[in-house]
Formats: sequence, C-alpha cells, structure tokens
Amino acid sequence: MNIPEIQDCLEPWMRVDTWHTTHPMDEERFHKALHRCFQQAGQSIDFDSFKDAMTDLAQRLHPKLGSEYLESTIDRYAQNAETISSYLFDIGQFNK
Repeated sequence: MNIPEIQDCLEPWMRVDTWHTTHPMDEERFHKALHRCFQQAGQSIDFDSFKDAMTDLAQRLHPKLGSEYLESTIDRYAQNAETISSYLFDIGQFNK
C-alpha cells in the first residue's frame, strides 16, 4: 500500500479537527481508518509508511498545529498502528 492509499484510508479520521485527541469518538474513527487500511492492504503496514502518510495529511488538513506537537502525536499514532498491525499479523490475519 502506498502513501496516497494510506492517506485515503486515514483522511476520514484526520479531517476532523479533534483527530489528535484521546476522545473515544476520535479513537473509534482512528480504529475504523486502520481497519480500512488493513482491508485494502491485505498485509501489515510499517511505522514509516503510517508516519509519512499521516504527516503529509496533517500538514495539508491542519497546517496550524505546531510541528513539535504534530510530530509527537503522529509518532504515537504510527506506533499504535504498527502495534495493531503486528498483532493482526501474529494471529494470522494477513495470510493472503
């Protein structure tokens, strides 16, 4: 899965102004976006791909967010995505 495809999956979550909060609705949107990515990819998606896609998307959609805040937030979400991806791989969800 390339960066634009990941961005297409993540955009419904990240276009919401509160995407970066830990509000339950934002967390739900994040998990739904990941689900779309994994369904389309059929394989695990690495940390760097998530990070690059999220960084580009955040800069486009929310240019006023501070760069340091954005970097730490994106790192946290990319790590979370990689952990979920690894778990799904470990339990055999990517055997296509």
